[in-house]
Amino acid sequence: RSLSVSVVNDDTADIKLWTIDKNDNYAYDTKFLSFFAYEGEGFEYGVRLNTEPTHNVTVIPVISLVDSDPLAPPVLTVSPPIMEFSSKTWSRFQRFTFNVIQDRFDNSVEDFNIVHKLSSDDQITLEKLNARELLATVRVIDDDEARLLVNTPNILTLVPGGSPVTLALIGLNSEPVYNVSVELKIPNPFIRASKLFSKVEIRREEWDSFSQAIDLEVLEG
Repeated sequence: RSLSVSVVNDDTADIKLWTIDKNDNYAYDTKFLSFFAYEGEGFEYGVRLNTEPTHNVTVIPVISLVDSDPLAPPVLTVSPPIMEFSSKTWSRFQRFTFNVIQDRFDNSVEDFNIVHKLSSDDQITLEKLNARELLATVRVIDDDEARLLVNTPNILTLVPGGSPVTLALIGLNSEPVYNVSVELKIPNPFIRASKLFSKVEIRREEWDSFSQAIDLEVLEG
């Protein structure tokens, strides 16, 4: 007499991203997360497998800019650069921490995609884990403003035949990717700049140390 037994496996191999609440607890799981971050700030999320793997599973976050090619893009870093789940650690949360490096370049708002490259020697499990892509996006907000710095009152008072008034250029507010030319245009023919100043170039490497004084005077008519 024989007995036949059918075993139905109700486990489905999967991997999820997990949000982290204000109390540092893992809140809910998802395949997609979206973040906003300013320069100098960061964000983080958890990762965990749903089932025990027969072979180790590694996860590598791959960061890329979306539809943009700035000359000096913001830099997004991640720690750790790789995580691994084994048959002993598959149910434990692991966490990726991202940081936007503070810089002095004036960028537009930039979007990043973070896709997660999965690998394992268990091809059947790997195929199931890759059935739906794990994706996170982040919009990086720049806090730099490109402008010329001028150390002078908002209103200059010039008196015909009087003493010159000094206009002091003291560099740039943000770091440029190229040299910057500054041209002074005076539409009034009775106002004259010292040394017939008309144009100066601020070299990229001296953007925050440049200094140039310009004396303005009004000719007697």
